[in-house]
Amino acid sequence: RRLKGGLKRASILNVPPISLLTIQSNVRVNNNNNICRLILSSGSKTRRLILDSIPIPYEIMVRPVDERGIGEDLRQEGTIESATKLVSMLAEVKRGGVLEELKEMKEAAGGRIVLTADQVVTHPTLGILEKPESREEAEQFMMAYANVPSVTTVGSVMLTEWPSMKTSLKTFTSTVRFDGEGLKKDMEKGKEEGGKTLLDRLIEADAPVYDCAGGLMIENPLVKEFIVGVDGTEDSVLGLSRRSVLECYRDLKEK
Repeated sequence: RRLKGGLKRASILNVPPISLLTIQSNVRVNNNNNICRLILSSGSKTRRLILDSIPIPYEIMVRPVDERGIGEDLRQEGTIESATKLVSMLAEVKRGGVLEELKEMKEAAGGRIVLTADQVVTHPTLGILEKPESREEAEQFMMAYANVPSVTTVGSVMLTEWPSMKTSLKTFTSTVRFDGEGLKKDMEKGKEEGGKTLLDRLIEADAPVYDCAGGLMIENPLVKEFIVGVDGTEDSVLGLSRRSVLECYRDLKEK
């Protein structure tokens, strides 16, 4: 799947655009003095919106990866440290299919930069949480947030320059604190006749509950009602730290 993107403002997210001057001072250019074209290897609409706030043209190339089949031992540990290792491993694995395709693309000879990323949520009692695969799992996550109302998001971003294969990997974390009592009351209301829980309302609103690690969507107004605070940036919670992207670009420029 290849789509065009870039040079648009991430209007629905609270992430103001980065200036072109900032980009030019941090990124490598090719022999024609143009910024090497970026390939986003992610199907996440949220990552696309965040990347739209950085004035770098990009295209999307997504290749299937069996994420659940990777790093089972790290998932079992369930710590922030193991989560950091897991998202780093997945960012590296995700680039494989794209790099193989670039070898066959004559137009890629002038250079490309492949961006891969991953994110999980860690919870004190449930360990590492990924995208919920069912309503029951999403309800389990919500109950956990009500009982122990603090989670840490752990994300990674990797830039790989093609064909030099120079790479830079960054990881980032943020903490989200929920109104536990409010969530408990909301879940109790859902047991009443005709009552609807936060999860019910999200699903009715066609929110991408099953596409977000931990079912976590802090940008959604329905969810914001139950958030006490966020220690970190909104873009890092949503899966792509722009600061980390620029740091990776700076690393590649200096290599």
